[in-house]
Amino acid sequence: MWYFVSPQIVFGEGALDALDDVQGARALLVTDNVLVGLGLVDTVTAHLDKAGIAWRVFDAVEPDPSTETALAGAQIALEYTPDWIIAVGGGSVMDAAKAIWVLYERPDLEPADINPMVDLNLRRKARLITIPTTSGTGSEVTWAIVLTDTAEQRKMSLGNRENTADLAIVDPVMATGMPPRLTADTGLDALTHAIEGYTCTWHTERRHRWQRRGGPRAIAQRGDRRRIGVRQRAGVDGARDRPRARCGVPRPARARGEPAPAVYDRVYGRRSAGAFCRGRALHRLWV
Repeated sequence: MWYFVSPQIVFGEGALDALDDVQGARALLVTDNVLVGLGLVDTVTAHLDKAGIAWRVFDAVEPDPSTETALAGAQIALEYTPDWIIAVGGGSVMDAAKAIWVLYERPDLEPADINPMVDLNLRRKARLITIPTTSGTGSEVTWAIVLTDTAEQRKMSLGNRENTADLAIVDPVMATGMPPRLTADTGLDALTHAIEGYTCTWHTERRHRWQRRGGPRAIAQRGDRRRIGVRQRAGVDGARDRPRARCGVPRPARARGEPAPAVYDRVYGRRSAGAFCRGRALHRLWV
């Protein structure tokens, strides 16, 4: 039995124009201060202005976001009462935005309560739009949430199918300004998605074909929109299909790469790729 959960996806150059047709009164943009400084948030707010939507920015998201950040963002959402939560950033921003959205809709919950076994009854107050500025995690199309418990120095894997975004806008223009190190890190993340999906014994045929063709082209050159578009597709497709391929069970690279940033100062994609290379023999035993 396979579960297919996916947001509506607008993909390719010019995808941001989809914001012009969004209807609503207020939007809370969840992002980080680096992206604000780079002007990428201004690109998004220009479209919101055209759509006649008032907006406010929450830019306190840090790499590997903490539960405290999610609670702080939810408090701002409760005060501002938006009908759209818009995530603009990489995987950390996506995770934080999903958690903020859930806690805004369900202020009776703690972050650790977000799990697949509860009925969240979302979309009574707001809906979620995800706009990635990196390409690798694919978090814009999944319901996974990873938060850091700073008190216990541990990563918490959270999420519920209900907190899948309503709309994912994947425009390569938003990722063309990534610095070289981030380009490499997120490329390794996309490549690890592809390889794990290719080797998993529970893959779907569609996934197997795409990972064989798209995986080798997953690491893009900085500033090359065509190559970035290919890698974005690899990241989106790999992340969206990963739960269907049951890679959550036999994927030691992810199991070892996800918790590491809670203790070590290493980017998630780089740790996962390194863990994959070192854990390949164990992977063969698990599958």
